[in-house]
Amino acid sequence: MTGIPAFLAQAMKAALRARGYTDEEITQLEPERAWEILSTPDQREVREFIDTIIAQARAATKELPQPGLLQMLLVHPLDDGNVVPYRYALDDSKLVERMTSDAISASTAGHNVYIEARTVRGGLNGKQRGGLADTVVDATETNLAVGKATGFAFIPYSPPVFRDALTRCLRLYHGQPDVWRRMQETGMRQDWSWSRSAAEYVRLYQRAVSL
Repeated sequence: MTGIPAFLAQAMKAALRARGYTDEEITQLEPERAWEILSTPDQREVREFIDTIIAQARAATKELPQPGLLQMLLVHPLDDGNVVPYRYALDDSKLVERMTSDAISASTAGHNVYIEARTVRGGLNGKQRGGLADTVVDATETNLAVGKATGFAFIPYSPPVFRDALTRCLRLYHGQPDVWRRMQETGMRQDWSWSRSAAEYVRLYQRAVSL
C-alpha cells in the first residue's frame, strides 16, 4: 500500500512506545499494523488534553452562577464553512469520557476537531457559536421596566425576525422617547472597555493556573 513503510523506523518505534507499547510488542507488529495504529488519534493524549481543558474551565467559572457550556467544533476538511458545534455542561460527571469519545470519533471520520478555550451561554440553537448576548440586553417590557435594557436582540438571524426587532426599536424611539433615553443612558454606563476585559481575563487565568 502506498505510503506504508517497509520497516519500522526509530521514530515510529518511539511513537509506539509513547502510546504504551513495549519493545516486545513492537517487534511483533507488522509495518502496516503499526502505521494503522499511528494514523489514528492517541486516545490517551486526547483524554489528557480534554481533562486539562475541563479542569481549567471549571476552576475559572466556579464562582459564576451560570458558567456556560464548553463547545467543540467539527469542521469539514473540504469546507471550512461547514461547522458543527457540540456543547457540553461542565457539571456532567462523565464529561471527560463523553468529549474524548466524540473527539476521537469525529477525527476518525475525517473532521478537524477544535475545542474552544471558552464557555458559551446556554440556549444557542443549531450552528450559533455565541454572539453579543453578554453585552446587549434586549429591550423587552420587563428589562425596560427594571432599567436593564441596552438594545435590541433577535434570534434566529432571519429577515422576518430582524424586521420585528427593527419595528420594536422604531416604536420605542417614536412612541416613548423618555424610555428610549433611559435605555441609552443604561447602555452608556456599561463598561466593555479592554481595561475591564483584560482584568477579567487576568482573574480567569489566575484561577486556571492555580490548579
